[in-house]
Amino acid sequence: MILEADFGFRLGLVVDFGRFCVEPSHDDGLILPKQIHEIKDFLLTARRKDARSVKIKRSKDVVKFKVRCSKYLYTLCVFDNEKADKLKQSLPPGLSVQDL
Repeated sequence: MILEADFGFRLGLVVDFGRFCVEPSHDDGLILPKQIHEIKDFLLTARRKDARSVKIKRSKDVVKFKVRCSKYLYTLCVFDNEKADKLKQSLPPGLSVQDL
């Protein structure tokens, strides 16, 4: 059974054997972030005209590079710290880079 509610954005409420879980309804124009799997594709995305900023989030196992473009937020996960340092140096100089 799927119920829909309108809270400024739509959510699909799924009722399954007495348990409730909230799932986003993807048919209403909800824009989700995109993941990039190749470093070369990420660098091409970061060099686009509509790329505004890059945020770098480091954790114990992974370094996430997030580039904000006009429509989507693109994310690249790098598991090697040396590759992450080289990628940070390869970012376009006019782009604002923020370490989180």
